[in-house]
Amino acid sequence: MKKITFLITLLTISLSFGQTNLVVNGDFEAGVKAPWLGYKNGVQANTFDAAYGSWLGKVENSDGSLFQAVTVVPTKTYNVTFDYYWILNNNPAAMNVSIKDTPSGAGANLDLSNSDNKFPLVTDTETWFSTSFSFVATTASARIVFFKGTNKAPFRLDNVVISEQATASVDDLEQFNFKSYPNPAKNNVYLSAAKNINRIEVYNLLGQKVLYKNVDSKSINLDISNLSKGIYSIKTFIEGNTGTSKFIKI
Repeated sequence: MKKITFLITLLTISLSFGQTNLVVNGDFEAGVKAPWLGYKNGVQANTFDAAYGSWLGKVENSDGSLFQAVTVVPTKTYNVTFDYYWILNNNPAAMNVSIKDTPSGAGANLDLSNSDNKFPLVTDTETWFSTSFSFVATTASARIVFFKGTNKAPFRLDNVVISEQATASVDDLEQFNFKSYPNPAKNNVYLSAAKNINRIEVYNLLGQKVLYKNVDSKSINLDISNLSKGIYSIKTFIEGNTGTSKFIKI
């Protein structure tokens, strides 16, 4: 499995069921680059981690890029997650991700709350990283752009997901002082409430139920060690009330 050593989360505590990935061929398992565009790029067989898919996206030497247009809804918030691997060759360089407000990429960068609204990536360590950020759409379409400055070191990309972030529903359980932590989580998620929790259901980004538990307790230790890394939602039932929270499995 890929070694996950870096995770930035700007996500809130919500996730709707049945969300789909707006990025096409985000895992490159089609074995072709399309519909990704850019320059000095392509796909290759996965020689970095054979247990995690067969194909990777690649940005080759010098100032290459990969980008793709996606359809979004103005004012809605979207989550972005992806894995990347920088082939160091003793030559780190600037690498960033940006979200353009036009599908052509000619527009402005959307607000990512950092310098130049470009999300910076770690480029001084040769290993797999997983990272996340969010953005608010301002137009009906956008372009995600992975870009690196002039440099001889290649870059690898995998598992790119853009999904809509729903309005939080965990507020429905505030009357019970409901809590869910930690986030991100590796092996366990702890749930607590002032009243007994009756049932827990865990869903992945595709809305598939991957874990459930009938309980009758104010505190729950939920074992998530067998789940694959990624974003999940927990649907919690307390005395006829239902709330949805979210966590990232690392």
